[in-house]
Amino acid sequence: MTERDAEPAALAADHRGGRLTLDQARARYPEALRLAHLPTEPYADLWPRFWLAAAACFTTCPDREVRDLLALAFPLEHPDHLPEAAPLLAEARRIAAREPAADGHRRLLAGSTGYGAAL
Repeated sequence: MTERDAEPAALAADHRGGRLTLDQARARYPEALRLAHLPTEPYADLWPRFWLAAAACFTTCPDREVRDLLALAFPLEHPDHLPEAAPLLAEARRIAAREPAADGHRRLLAGSTGYGAAL
């Protein structure tokens, strides 16, 4: 087997329909390569912008009940936060710490909030 055959041969592992032949693996390789470069979650790149908008709403909302619900929409800490979110997140942390009895605020401070974030 040549080095060129090594990658398609790796695809010849057990498959739902039985083992793939080398020709089947070669035929499926381009599609497997394309799928391997897709994000695990197709819209993952949209979450940081959503979190930024949710944090902006949270920090400007005067209604405590609505703010408590908004607290569930974004995480305070996440590696994918946009750099421009830092001031809003700092203010959100101050607001949540000022009213820790609210369930959403408590969860926000505990790190168990944020749509699209692994909790």
